[in-house]
Amino acid sequence: MIGVGAVIVLALTGLTGCSPPADETFVPADRPAGTPSAAAPDVSSSPSGSPSPAGSPLRPESVRVAPGVRVTVEPPASADPATAEMIAAFRDYYAGSLRVVAAGENGPAQGDTAYLGLLGEDAVRQDYAWVSGYRDRHRALRGTTRLYGFEAEPLERGVRLNVCVDMSRTRTVDTRTGRTVPGRDEWMRRPFLHAADMWEDGDGVRRIQYLRHALYPSERAERCIR
Repeated sequence: MIGVGAVIVLALTGLTGCSPPADETFVPADRPAGTPSAAAPDVSSSPSGSPSPAGSPLRPESVRVAPGVRVTVEPPASADPATAEMIAAFRDYYAGSLRVVAAGENGPAQGDTAYLGLLGEDAVRQDYAWVSGYRDRHRALRGTTRLYGFEAEPLERGVRLNVCVDMSRTRTVDTRTGRTVPGRDEWMRRPFLHAADMWEDGDGVRRIQYLRHALYPSERAERCIR
């Protein structure tokens, strides 16, 4: 049976269109992981699910997504209001998507799709492929995902938010038995770069329109290894 990691990689690769060079793999996706890091000091506990108001003070957060599942957020020391809003939107998208993955195919949170309001049509399709890769194989995630190294990059249209993601402290479980699935996909062993292209839709709301990732040893992902 093909592992869930292979299913997800295939699904995400199918969304990329033309593949970029091997040394600069930058394709749609959600996650990988790497070296565990010390917890940031004074981490606050925060609920997730709706965007935070623009201009909110940036501080480390620990978001409880579901039982046994957390997202820690290490924002930059300072950011302009627009960047702070994008960071909050990415956090809430990530937490919402992980909540559905954590619930498995029969969990009560499976119907909680409020976070999809943060996504444009292409990103919704990408998120569906990500979630389905777990659900269809009776898999779910447990543990802590770390988001850090936020950096805004202007595009010809909109802005790309680059985010480092560390999933090395997560594990995959079989939802039918609750047991940890042995082994770990290679792409989950090191931090990777996740990028969200954002711009306004026709209704004037800025949403995450497209999701990409770059895996180590891609040059774009190297800055996430620290």
